[in-house]
Amino acid sequence: MNAYFEYLRELVTRIFADIGRFFEKTFAEPWKDVGGNFGSYHSLLVASSGEFGFWGWFFWVLFLILFIALIGGIIFGIVILVRKYIKFYRKEVDKEELVAQVEQLNYELFNAVQEKDKILNLKVGYMGLKPDANGKTPAAEEQVAPEDIDVLNSRFPKLASVDKAYKGVDMTIPYKEGLSLEELCNSLRNYAASQEHLYYKTETIRQLFAGLATSKLIILEGISGTGKTSLAYVLGKFFNFDSAIIPVQPSWKDRSELLGYYNEFTKKFNESEFLRALYVTTYRKDLDVIVLDEMNLARIEYYFAEFLSIMEMRDTADWLIDLIPSMQPGDPVNLKSGKLLIPQNAVFFGTANNDDSTFTISDKVYDRAISLFFDDKG
Repeated sequence: MNAYFEYLRELVTRIFADIGRFFEKTFAEPWKDVGGNFGSYHSLLVASSGEFGFWGWFFWVLFLILFIALIGGIIFGIVILVRKYIKFYRKEVDKEELVAQVEQLNYELFNAVQEKDKILNLKVGYMGLKPDANGKTPAAEEQVAPEDIDVLNSRFPKLASVDKAYKGVDMTIPYKEGLSLEELCNSLRNYAASQEHLYYKTETIRQLFAGLATSKLIILEGISGTGKTSLAYVLGKFFNFDSAIIPVQPSWKDRSELLGYYNEFTKKFNESEFLRALYVTTYRKDLDVIVLDEMNLARIEYYFAEFLSIMEMRDTADWLIDLIPSMQPGDPVNLKSGKLLIPQNAVFFGTANNDDSTFTISDKVYDRAISLFFDDKG
C-alpha cells in the first residue's frame, strides 16, 4: 500500500513539474535574454559614441525620442482599443438587457390589455349596466344592447359603430327639379353670408364648384385668416352633412398617421378620425367633405402618398386602400377582402398657409389637385 502512495506522489509531482516547465518555456523563456540585451545596447553605445560628433548625438537623441514616441503610441493604441472593446461589450450587454426588458414590458402590456378586455366583457355581458356618477344602477333603458357588445368586441370599434348607426337607414337624395349651376352658387354664397356670417366673392364660389367637378383634391391656400377652412366647413353645412375637419400634425410621415394601424398586441385596429369619416362616406350618396386642415405642416407626399397614387388610376374600381390582410367575423361590412374602396362622393379639401412654418407643396400634388388662392378677405 505504501508503494502505491509513493507512486501516486511521484506521478502528481512530475505532472505539475511538466506543466510548470511548459508555462516557463512558453511565456518566460522568450524573455530571459531581454535583461542581458539591455546591457549589450549600452555596450554598443559606449563603443560607438566616441566618434559621433555633434550631428551624431543630435540624430541619436532624435531617434531616441521618435522610438519612445512609437512605443508610447503603440501602447496608447492598445489601451484605446481595449477601452473601446470594453465600451462596446458593455453597450451590447446593455442592449440585450433593454431588449429583454422591452419584451417583458410588451408581454405585461399584452396581458394587461387582455385582462382589461375580459373585465369589460364580463361587465358588459353579465351586468349589462353602467353605474352613474353616484354609483347607482341606471334605468333599464340604459342597458347595453347586444349590438353594442359587438361594437366593443370588433377589431374596428369606430367603423363598427358606423355600421350600427347607418344600418337600415335610407340615404336616397331627393331630386330638385330645375336647379341651375348659377342658382347653386348663389345659394351657397347667400347661405354662408346669412347663416355663418362668412362672405365670399361670387368668383370664389364658382371656382369651388368647378374644382369639385374636376378633381377629388381641392387645395385652398393663401395667407392666414382668409376663410379657407371656413369655406370647406360651410360647404358641409350647406349640404346638410358636416364636414370632417382633420388637423394635420407636423410629425406625420406615413399613411399610418392618416388611416391608423393594426395593433398586434391588442388585436385591434387603431382607427383614425380620417378613416372613420372616409368609411361613413361608403353609406352616403351625397357629397361628403373631408378637410385636411393645415395640410402642409407635414410633407403631403409622405402621409398622403397612397391617395395621390390611387387618384391617378382611371378605373375607380381600383381605388382600394389596404387595411388588413384578411377578414374576420365582426369586421366592418363595407370592407372587402381587407380593403376599403374610396367612394366617389368623397372629396378631400386641404388648407395650406404660405408661411415659414409650412412645407412647399410639390408639383406632384398640384398635378393631381385643383388649387384655389385666397389673397384677401371677402
